[in-house]
Amino acid sequence: MRTKSSAAGHLLLAMFLIAVMLAAGCGSSGIQIVGQKADTVNLRFIGYKVGKSKVEEIDTILNRYMEENEDVVIVYEGIAEKYVDIMSDRLQSGRAGDLFMIGDQAVSTYAANGWYGTKIADLSGEEFVRQYSPMIRKMITLDGQVPAVPMCLSTVGMLGNMDVLSACGIDRMPDTFNEWVRDMETVQEYGFTPMVNYQGNAASLSFLMAGRSVAAYVEGVKTYDEGVTAAEVFSRGITDIYGLIEAGLIDRAQFAGETEARAYQTVLGEEFASGGVAFAVAPSWTLTAFQSGEPEFEYRYAGLPVGDAGPLAGVRASVLVAVNNEGEHRKEAAAFLDFLMQPEHIERYAAAQTSLSPLAGAKTDDPLLAQPLALIEAGRIFSDTDARIPFNLLKLLNEATLQMADGEPLEQILTGFAVSVRETMSSNAANR
Repeated sequence: MRTKSSAAGHLLLAMFLIAVMLAAGCGSSGIQIVGQKADTVNLRFIGYKVGKSKVEEIDTILNRYMEENEDVVIVYEGIAEKYVDIMSDRLQSGRAGDLFMIGDQAVSTYAANGWYGTKIADLSGEEFVRQYSPMIRKMITLDGQVPAVPMCLSTVGMLGNMDVLSACGIDRMPDTFNEWVRDMETVQEYGFTPMVNYQGNAASLSFLMAGRSVAAYVEGVKTYDEGVTAAEVFSRGITDIYGLIEAGLIDRAQFAGETEARAYQTVLGEEFASGGVAFAVAPSWTLTAFQSGEPEFEYRYAGLPVGDAGPLAGVRASVLVAVNNEGEHRKEAAAFLDFLMQPEHIERYAAAQTSLSPLAGAKTDDPLLAQPLALIEAGRIFSDTDARIPFNLLKLLNEATLQMADGEPLEQILTGFAVSVRETMSSNAANR
């Protein structure tokens, strides 16, 4: 296709593997209102999506709702930087608005804080929750509660420059980890760059580490063993990706300099889109940034080649929207959320974000997402932000990526990961 475009450790491991198998963008944007009626209900919707391409569809939905409900005014406030910290502070101080998005790195933190069902409303009894696919419902349900619902299903896959690969005698995207390594070695021998990476809110290497670590469990080669800890499971992915850096297939200096929150915009939209690079990890929400670079080469979007039997697709229940349980207009907020999550709105929003609909039976007309969708349907998936993971996996793997960028030795990275998991679990237990 040519397009342009110790006991606690055992417990947490069990919870994580069960989650894996069950699962098997400072600025603001608002709508200005004048001449309000005295009985108008004012709702504030806070989120991390900023910029025209990210909020245009949201504003369209808000305007449509207000046209149908003249006694309701909704203002969307977009926060571009340090969203998780800002929202955490607002939740603690009672300034969280009426509805708000939950950042990916906050899912497990809010659970540990005991905020689900207290500061954040439980939505499990809402009718619109039933329209989500079984996989999504499992991912967003924690201890019987649904603290937030997603506007889209994001996938994480690999972009491949087929012009570069063809010049190196390679005619398809790699399926397995070993095939991918061999392809990168070949690409390098031909004088091309094997891949480019980025840090930021979701480091590209963190997806590779997560997928590589759990691939054997997804593929059924390994099963949960009482004697195995979470640190041991994730040591595989950390070790294997570290090895690619040491082998020079992943350029440490290149990704060490890409630390901005949305570093993917430059890496994918400029470095990769300009050509000469074979591979790049690309979550679906980054594809518009890549395509904005107007690549003049044939490219494909496939699963991550992290398994031994085939690729996996990373999945996230993305753009999670919650209701402030302590808000003044909880009932009205829930009513708007019901409207926001109707199929015609969800499907249009997901398509605008180059993502998939999280609703049951949803399909896509975008050929770019064909293989990730097939992998999802086959159960060859993993998630780094599942609400049931009892520690902040995304944060810890981002930290491991930073350590790799700094050139820290492997053993120090592995030890730091294990210590962070233990400390997180101990802190979580103390907060309960």
